[in-house]
Formats: sequence, C-alpha cells, structure tokens
Amino acid sequence: MFRPRTLPFPEFMKQATEGTLPPATYTEKFDGFSWKIQCGKEGKNVYYTKNSKQPIEVPEERKPKNILEAIVLYIESHGPVLTPNDVLYAGEIPAWELNVEFTAYSLADGTMTDDLQLLYHKKCLDPVTGKLDETKFGFRINVFDAKFKEEGEAEYRYWTRLESIRDSIHAVNPASNTYYATELYGADDLLQTLLHSEGVVCHRANGQVFKVKLPRYVMKARLLAVGDTTELDNFHGFNRFIFGVPRANGTWSVIHVSDMKELFTDFDRPKKGKAFIPPQSIKVKDDGLVVCEGKFALQGLMDALHRSASKAKKNPPMKTISDRKVIAAGNMMIKIGQNRNEEMRFKPEDLFLSDEVYVTLGCSGLWALKDDAEVHLQPCMIVGVEKGLYGPKEYAEIDRCTPLETLLRIARDKPDPVEAYRMVGMRTGPFLGMEDAFIEKMTDSKFCTERI
Repeated sequence: MFRPRTLPFPEFMKQATEGTLPPATYTEKFDGFSWKIQCGKEGKNVYYTKNSKQPIEVPEERKPKNILEAIVLYIESHGPVLTPNDVLYAGEIPAWELNVEFTAYSLADGTMTDDLQLLYHKKCLDPVTGKLDETKFGFRINVFDAKFKEEGEAEYRYWTRLESIRDSIHAVNPASNTYYATELYGADDLLQTLLHSEGVVCHRANGQVFKVKLPRYVMKARLLAVGDTTELDNFHGFNRFIFGVPRANGTWSVIHVSDMKELFTDFDRPKKGKAFIPPQSIKVKDDGLVVCEGKFALQGLMDALHRSASKAKKNPPMKTISDRKVIAAGNMMIKIGQNRNEEMRFKPEDLFLSDEVYVTLGCSGLWALKDDAEVHLQPCMIVGVEKGLYGPKEYAEIDRCTPLETLLRIARDKPDPVEAYRMVGMRTGPFLGMEDAFIEKMTDSKFCTERI
C-alpha cells in the first residue's frame, strides 16, 4: 500500500501561503478502515488490512469472528465484486492490488457522512449475527489507488492511476456501494474539504504522497507527566508524554498519552519511509536543559517538549492508588478512565510535573466515550507547546486549560470547527487567519499541472 506521510497542517498552510507548495493532485481523505485487495486463485479477491500479512478469511458458513471478517463478508455478499483484474491501466494493464478505504455511516444521518466511530467501536455490528447491521447503517467501498507495476518499479503517475480506476469502475459497473476518489480543484474546494472532512491527500508529481488533516477541534491541555520506557543505554530523554485537562470537581482527567517508544527504538523505520527520532539527538546541556538537535521531521516538537519538561520539577506520584489513579504533587488527583485502553495506564517510570507546562492538542474527530465521562481524540496531534516553543503563535490565544466539560459538550453537540475554536477561546479560527493568503497563492497552477 502507498503509505502517505503526514504533512502537519500549520506547515502545509505556511508553504501554501508562501507559494512554495509544489503542484499536486488532491483528493478527499476517506475516514474508515484501510484494506489491500489482491488477486487470488481463480480470480477471487484476497483481503488484507493495512498492516496485516495474513489474509482475512471470508466466513461464508459461520458467524464472523470480528469486525474485519464482517467487512470481508459484506464485500463478498454485495456483488458484483470489484477485483484488481477489473481495473485496467489505460484500458490494457490489469492491477494486481487495489487500495481501498471501507467506510460506514448512519442511515439516520441524511448527510451520509463517514463515521469512523461506527467501525472503531464496532457500533455497526449486529450483536446476534456478528454481521454488519444494514438496517441502521450504510457502507461504502472506496478505491483510492491501485498497483499496476511490481514492487520496486516506478509506478504510473497518480492522476493517470486515478483516471484508470474511475474509467474501469464505470465500465465494469460493480455493486452500487463501490466508489472512487475524486479530485479537488481550486483553493476554495480545498479549504471546504479540510473544514468538513477527514482531510486531504496530496500526490505530488515526484511520487511523494502526503496526508493533511485540519485540527478541527483544539484544546489547551497540561503536560502532567513524562517517562522513559525505551530501555536504551545512555538515553537522556522521554518517550512517554501524558496530557490532561481539569474537571469541574477539581480532579484532572488524562485525555491522551503519547508514547513514542517505537519512534526511538525501531531503527528500520527510515527504510520504511516512517518517522524516526535518533535517540542520540536528545542531549543534556551544561545547565541541565534537555534539548533535541538534528534535522528530521519531529525535531521541533521533540525539542519543545523536552525543553519544557526538563525545566519543570519532576517527582514520582505522592500516592499511587492504582495504575489508573495517582495523587501527584500539590495533591492533584489524576485519573485515567476505566474505558481507556491498556496503553494509557500509568507506569512506574512516570514522573509527574509539579510546574505547569501547557500544550495545544488538536484532532480531526472528538468522541464522547462510555457514559459521557471521557473524550477520545481521533487522531491526536500536538500542535503547539507553551511560550511559542512550537507551533503557530495563534494557538496561544487559548489562555486557560480547556475543561473536560467543554470538550464533552463539543463531542455531544458537534459544532462546526469555526464554532468549536471559539468555544475554547481562539479568535483566528481553524485556518489561523490565513484564508485570504491561501486563496491568493493556491492558484490553478498548484492543481493537477502534472498533466501538462
């Protein structure tokens, strides 16, 4: 699968408004589960998830074991089923793999908007049959790319692959729930898509692929604790960063734990085109300040987090009640909800900050969890670190930590991003006041010029 890199939204806007953004083909990013569909025996499809090496079985004579099998059964049960051999490049060369995003939406929602929660939390499963519930929900098979050449060979340009996918789907006429990615044209179209969808994917003429997601919801959170679980010798930094927001009752609720252990310890990540943080880039200065030096994508963020954390006083919790509740310095009760995953539990290595360090977190989706007691950020982005150390200065407009109750109200009422920014205290809005400059610089020459 063509794995896109992430281009942080502020950096995307900066390049766009400076006129330095290379021309590209832009498509709307679907919000679902990613799949690879390959050719099997007798022309039948073989299904893989984005990260799986073993195919997902088609449970034809039994109840699906999980939502992945339920999705495969749904696809196979709604023919005619599109196969890689059906997709022909320039009407001649068959694909050997299709890249598909499977999405779900509520039939009660007239907008038919992709809702990842339905898949992520298995809300769209019929608990009796284990199959996808087609009485309450609709589903789409979205083909966004295809492989025509063998691994290691230079692929055809993206716009020509996309054109071949579109033409093939029209020619084959598969099931009506089969869609393809459509191109975006012009700055206004791009801004509206960023505002109202999961994001956009940009395919540059040189073959680079980036996904750009607008932080549709932002909040000011406190860095509560840091920890090192890397087990690396001579490592002077932290890989765990625990963020929380206050509740009305005076306690603090953990809303996100950023664990970057793999980014520090998996030395094969650069070969796979994935982000990597060289452990030796974390250094201790003579005055005890911990910094991150070097030239790589996450350097700025890592430097800001380590500088802030190293200045703050750090201690183990005053009292450990459980791996989900601690009392930290200043009698702060910090809790992790019972409905949170195992990775968010407190660890013995965690050190709690008695000094205040604030960050701005953002996400594309904000969900209320079980009993409306917690919120989930999907996906969570660290978009600003206090005192201008990292991120656009506009995020400093949020002058106080965002209460959990405000986030729960946003999750419940689902305001548009402009209103959601206002609710947390930002005046410049989601596009950071750059709309006019963006429209001026993102001229037609920035879209689809690879056809010329």
